[in-house]
Amino acid sequence: MATITTTTAMTAADMNTLPHDVASVTSTTPHYDSLRTLTDPKTFSPVRRAFCLLAGFDIILITLLWIIFLNVLSGAKFEKEFDKEVVNYNITTSLFDTVVIAFLRMVFLETAYAIFRIQHWWMISFTTTGSTAFMITKCVVYNFDVIASGRPVDYFLFLASLIIPWIETWFIVLKVFPFEKKTRDIWEANIHNTDRRPLLAPLPGLQHPYPSMYYTGFSAGGTSFYSPTSSFKGDDDDEEDDLTNVLSTEEQHLLEEGRVCTDRLLELLSDSRDEWVVEGCAEHGATVYSTNKYSQYGTVYLLEAVFDINADVMCNYLRDNFDNAPMWNKQLIESRIVKSLSHTTRIQYHVSSPTGPVASRDFVSICRQEKRGKTHINATKSCLYTAIPVTDRYVRGENVCNGFIANPQSDGSQCEMRWVFCNDLKLWIPNQVLERAMKGVLLKFHSSLLALVDILNTQQQQQQQ
Repeated sequence: MATITTTTAMTAADMNTLPHDVASVTSTTPHYDSLRTLTDPKTFSPVRRAFCLLAGFDIILITLLWIIFLNVLSGAKFEKEFDKEVVNYNITTSLFDTVVIAFLRMVFLETAYAIFRIQHWWMISFTTTGSTAFMITKCVVYNFDVIASGRPVDYFLFLASLIIPWIETWFIVLKVFPFEKKTRDIWEANIHNTDRRPLLAPLPGLQHPYPSMYYTGFSAGGTSFYSPTSSFKGDDDDEEDDLTNVLSTEEQHLLEEGRVCTDRLLELLSDSRDEWVVEGCAEHGATVYSTNKYSQYGTVYLLEAVFDINADVMCNYLRDNFDNAPMWNKQLIESRIVKSLSHTTRIQYHVSSPTGPVASRDFVSICRQEKRGKTHINATKSCLYTAIPVTDRYVRGENVCNGFIANPQSDGSQCEMRWVFCNDLKLWIPNQVLERAMKGVLLKFHSSLLALVDILNTQQQQQQQ
């Protein structure tokens, strides 16, 4: 587990010292309350607020079950049984101690996670361990035969007192802490991500950083991806510098996010073959890989395949016809370009098709596309854009890192593509279930790409005739 940390709220005076682009993001994005928790001492993140409500519901439910127990036990002599439970308390016959334990649990949790807003699991571990130990001891000494004969309320009270603390533990460790960590990452990116480092500069924490001229990855043929030095770097920067007067502060920040997105994609693809696990293979040489090396991203998937089409034709079509993606990719029901920020960077919106029990998700992403030498790079990640707020119609998903690189093969009639997929679909199902389904989703996506290649090749042949 991580070391103990606390989230320190900023004062209004501190807000005045923040960079203008950061302040604008937090003040003009009402649907992202989690960002405001870092600047407004009166605001909770949505998941932490839900946890505090759960801790309050805990004492309400236990108290209600105890009152029902007294009514069932006493009949018309409620006051007498109340005195017996509270005044003349006995651990073998009374259940009032379950209410006391629930009350103490609520006080400890609300104090730690609502008042002091700690970011560690030690308090929830203390309350859950203590509650569990007490309830096990209570079950051993409690006289069920005499007190609870024919009355199931006692058993419900025992089970609720044991199960609820573990639900609270699951919720704060697997929901609250990961959500708030992502929020802090977004915040830190807004503050610190203003430098203009080279797109292929070595990244912190990379064991084998790729040089600025090239990086060595793995491919189906064992070759290395090479990017010549004569890339777009200067041209892109010059054009984007010229756009600073016509783009809003928010959009200027998104231009920089596009560079970060490319860095992230190339970081993932710089790993050697040993870092990836083969998940499955399909016809035409397609292979699905996965890796859990980057804990901050979650499970990352890679689809690697060679297509019988010219790389320029394939990538130019994907770039220029994004609005028509649902026509060949049945996993989408809507896709459109929201705004082009430069000739390499744009804001995109798309909606995924419902799959089984998973409803449609919508995504707002920043996409950077460029060509370095003969290599095409397309990198996409989710972004906050006030013109596309969250709606009740769809659950807003997150593209942690998506994209591809494409290299021409042999005489140029084929291209090798490596697609990276790393998404957070905001699901309440175990990750293991989702991971088992991802192989089928990616192989289905490969089939859609093969169908698109056939269409494009047919169109080229008709044009040549």
